[in-house]
Amino acid sequence: MLGGPFPPLPDPWVIHRRMARLAAQASLAVHKQHLVSGVLLGQLAAPIGQRGAAQVYSLNLEYPYAKLRGRGLETCGKAPIPDFVKFASQSLEQMWWRVENEADATLAAVRAGDALQPAHRDRLRNLVALHHARSIQYYAVFEDSRLHASQEAHRFWQQLPEVLDAIAALRLGLPGGEAGSRERAVQELHRPINEWIEAGALFHVMMHSRYWRPRQWLRGFGVEILTRRSVSSSWATSPR
Repeated sequence: MLGGPFPPLPDPWVIHRRMARLAAQASLAVHKQHLVSGVLLGQLAAPIGQRGAAQVYSLNLEYPYAKLRGRGLETCGKAPIPDFVKFASQSLEQMWWRVENEADATLAAVRAGDALQPAHRDRLRNLVALHHARSIQYYAVFEDSRLHASQEAHRFWQQLPEVLDAIAALRLGLPGGEAGSRERAVQELHRPINEWIEAGALFHVMMHSRYWRPRQWLRGFGVEILTRRSVSSSWATSPR
């Protein structure tokens, strides 16, 4: 199969170890995070307006027929919520910076028509994987998956009333056999992971995985570069 099988998700114990390792960096945060790389926005920019500053045209999909307006690069590509990654975001931002810093020379090679060398192809794949992971769409996928997993776990524990009664009595000092006690017991079982989720640690770890897994998978694919100056495309197949 072209590209090979998609790498699997890390197992729960690996995820837990990664969250625990990040705990020491929890407060090292970068605010005003971007989802779209500035280096990429710069490739789409052009002098607009009387001052001729580099800008891009902005289109709001909710108002597709509105007049296009130029916007400065510093106002574009920002995360729509404060602290998109709120737990130990500095480490992720450093990883994104390395990808973006290397991409600058590669995008210059694209403009020069000389970007099909192995190193440039890998950097382009990394840039694709970065924007696949660092996106508002992934935030929605994460939230939906989290809700579904929580509901499934709740249903699982409801099939083990004896376990819930024991936890209610031994950990919480509550009477067994009551619906309220069992619900409190489920909450107690979920408390450790819910604390990680609330802190943002799980989102950090899963976003990191969402970058590295596609990055590895994309190495099995070729790279196609289309330019405005050519109707034909250039195609290169990555080494296996």
